[in-house]
This record gives sequence, C-alpha cells and structure tokens, in this order.
Amino acid sequence: MTSLKRTLAVKFKGAKRIVFLGVGSDLRGDDSAGIVFVKRLRKILRSPYKKIRLSFLIGSTAPENLTGKIKRLNPTHLVIVDAAMVGKRAGVIRLLSADSASSAMFSTHTLPLNVMTGYLKRYIDCSIIIAGIRPGNTAFGKSLSPDVDAAIARLAHIISEALASSP
Repeated sequence: MTSLKRTLAVKFKGAKRIVFLGVGSDLRGDDSAGIVFVKRLRKILRSPYKKIRLSFLIGSTAPENLTGKIKRLNPTHLVIVDAAMVGKRAGVIRLLSADSASSAMFSTHTLPLNVMTGYLKRYIDCSIIIAGIRPGNTAFGKSLSPDVDAAIARLAHIISEALASSP
C-alpha cells in the first residue's frame, strides 16, 4: 500500500458524507486538473459507496460560490483537488494543509482556499483534505498534459482504493 493511499485511508476513517470539489480553470491547460479529476472520479465511484454518501462539485475558478451547497450537504469530509506548485515536475501529487495550500496553488481563484475552508469550518464540522497536482503548462487554450492526466488517473485510483480499505 502506498503511503498516500495509507494516509488517505486513515483520513477517510468514519466518513459518512464526502464532497469532492474540483478547482481550476478548464481554459488553462493543467490548471483544469481539479475539474478533470472530479469528473473522472464521479465515473469510477457510485453513490452510495460503502454506505458513504458521495457528492461531486465543480468549483472552477470561484469555488467559494459553492459554500452554501457544501454547507447544505454537511460533509464529514471535504476533498479539494487543484493544480498546485508542489514538487519539481508536472504530475507530482501532494496533500496540503489549508494554510500551505494557499501559497502553493496556481492562482486562478478569486479567493484563496484557506479563506474558503476557514469559512466552512465555522459552519460544518468536517475533515478537509486538499490534494495538489503539480501543473506543467497552464497557458490559455492549452490542453491537459500527459503527466498531469496520468496523475489525475493515479489519484482517482488511489482514492477509490483508500475508500475501499478505510477502517
């Protein structure tokens, strides 16, 4: 079991309602990583999954617009996936804290993620997991790079396995 899968399995312990939130711009190449991830994971996982209610949201460049919906869903776990300046090469995946995420995220958001997650924490008691995927090319009009596409597939596979093996 990989360390990322092991870490996620522990973080998903006791999950009853998970919201997966994809963040980024689908117009800027690898910045669409979060959006593509949520769409791909939605196809892999079906709700209910092991008696866990799953929701899949596309936050695009203004994920704060979904805070009302997230509060209504009242998740036990919120998983945010976005392009982030982690690692040295495209496709590296890292779990981030809300504080470190704001400095690592590729800046196409209207509001830093730590502000949004801080706001949500005041209203819902949930575990927040932020996964950053290192982008390669974020130029306007570019498509997803092979390295980031492979990372998205890898992360979706790891999360599905972590949920299946979660204590």
